[in-house]
Amino acid sequence: MADDRIGVALDRIGASLERIEATNQHLDVTTERVRLEFERNRAFNREMLERWEAEADAGREVLSALVAQINDMRREIRAQTEAIFRVIDRLDGGGGARPATP
Repeated sequence: MADDRIGVALDRIGASLERIEATNQHLDVTTERVRLEFERNRAFNREMLERWEAEADAGREVLSALVAQINDMRREIRAQTEAIFRVIDRLDGGGGARPATP
């Protein structure tokens, strides 16, 4: 009788150990899948970051060129404005603008 109870208990322990082993194997497979997915995501994120950095660099270059063009145009406008004022001064006799006469 005691031997039967010991046998039943050992069978239950054996079945529990098999379930635990199956669960561990499942967890190992799941852990590996998660690790692989994590690595794929890491590689994807790295690639996207590199692309975004390249785009940002290109954008900064374009903006820098536009700022330089705008500054050149400002200098040109100032120079042309000063030249126009010099011509007006010469035509006016150097005395500034004459008041309008009625």
